[in-house]
Amino acid sequence: MPDALASFQETWKTSVSAPLRFLGAGVADTPSEDYDATLLSDILATRGVDPAARLGAYRQQYWYRLFTLLQEEFPLAGHLIDWEAFNPLADRFLRVHPPGRNLTNLGSTFPSWLRSAGAADDLVEACRVDAAWTRCFHASDSPPPGPEHIAALAAGELDLGLQPSVQVLRLSRDWLSLRAALSGEDPPTPGPPPEDPDNWILSRQGSMMSWDRVPSELAKILDGMRRGSGWLATIEHAAHRSSRVVKNLTNWFSLGASRNWWSLREPE
Repeated sequence: MPDALASFQETWKTSVSAPLRFLGAGVADTPSEDYDATLLSDILATRGVDPAARLGAYRQQYWYRLFTLLQEEFPLAGHLIDWEAFNPLADRFLRVHPPGRNLTNLGSTFPSWLRSAGAADDLVEACRVDAAWTRCFHASDSPPPGPEHIAALAAGELDLGLQPSVQVLRLSRDWLSLRAALSGEDPPTPGPPPEDPDNWILSRQGSMMSWDRVPSELAKILDGMRRGSGWLATIEHAAHRSSRVVKNLTNWFSLGASRNWWSLREPE
């Protein structure tokens, strides 16, 4: 590639990806003084549109595409604050965490950034749920245990891990039902009676999302498994600490099997 063309492309990229200037109420400006004079001289005016305006149109398209991706990834945020308030937050986030070539999970660090930026607790928690929903939906599937594995599991020759899609969440309210409604999802079949309103498990079967409010003991077991422990070691440790774990293990195992929580793994 000729050096002049490479220089033009690099300057173009820098100019188009330069952050917008927000004027308030979600309105952004792209003044001509933001652009390299040499670059502007290389761009032709067309149909009465000067080079700076042409470049500004591309710049706005680039940034509004990123804002749209974040809006789609965080619909709960749009339920709490309007998009005119959301876009400047997205702009501030993207200045610190510019996108790479792959725009999948563009906002994976958005919830933690919001917390560090001092955003309201409800907004941070809602965005945590949105991020967990995205991770759950896009996670790969591992082979689940089948009837042919029951004997090996009972003998300790096989162990259970968690499917990559399973998300363990501690929430102040039922954000998941609202998130499902915003996505057009039908609510899942009810799980066990709620015992602890703060602990939730989000999972997926095919393209169907499920979420369950679970007791704290089960949430701790699954959180331990999410951190890398197997079912056998985790329940042995939990059973020593709570008789309710022993009493409910069969029901919890069956619930997990019905929700596609489990995958197979070698025993520790």
